Amino acid sequence: MTAQHLAVLAQYAPNPGTITHNQSNGGAAASVGYSCHLAMMHWAFMALNCTGAEANAAVSRIFRAYCANCVDGSVHDRGFGNGIHAAYGQLFCKEARTVADNASLYKLAEVGDVLITGPKEFPAHSMVVSGRMCNLMQVKRVMVRGFNNLGTLGTGEKDAHDMLSHNVMDDRYWRRDPAKPDHTAQTKFGMAAASLSIIKHADFIERARTALILSRVPRQEAA
Repeated sequence: MTAQHLAVLAQYAPNPGTITHNQSNGGAAASVGYSCHLAMMHWAFMALNCTGAEANAAVSRIFRAYCANCVDGSVHDRGFGNGIHAAYGQLFCKEARTVADNASLYKLAEVGDVLITGPKEFPAHSMVVSGRMCNLMQVKRVMVRGFNNLGTLGTGEKDAHDMLSHNVMDDRYWRRDPAKPDHTAQTKFGMAAASLSIIKHADFIERARTALILSRVPRQEAA
């Protein structure tokens, strides 16, 4: 039930879609917008029956628990690069499986699954599978929805919800591995030619359930 729900939720921008945290060393707290990973957390928490406000509160607590500035004010950074990518990988992506190419993607993907680019320990981008279909001409499609798709798919706006669905089976999203010039298969995904991995919906939602619980516990107690 949550698989279709997650896909539907991803059609809409997270609301609220901002968090408040310490942006700079010694600076005052400020409001910043969601990243793709934060949006994915938000949708997953709502799929677990949180309201938008409750999902946002959980996302905010997780972000502040792993943001270096919020923890000790030691790093001049927004926080995204100082912990949240690694935290997202640790909390949500351990079961990620590498997708070899676009043909493999169709075999693996189901509605509600989550796709990530880059290493699962430090993922760069997240999207949710919103559709999987094959027409009478045997043209196969795997549709995705996401937030801040610009850097990966070249569509939508930076740091904003992408209002369109995209068929990531399309060859334009796939690249040959530059490290293997004699390899003909297109094994790298997106504008950055990164690896693509898939997290099955049941695994992702179970990770979200655990993260939701841990978000209510002080970090030192949850470790």
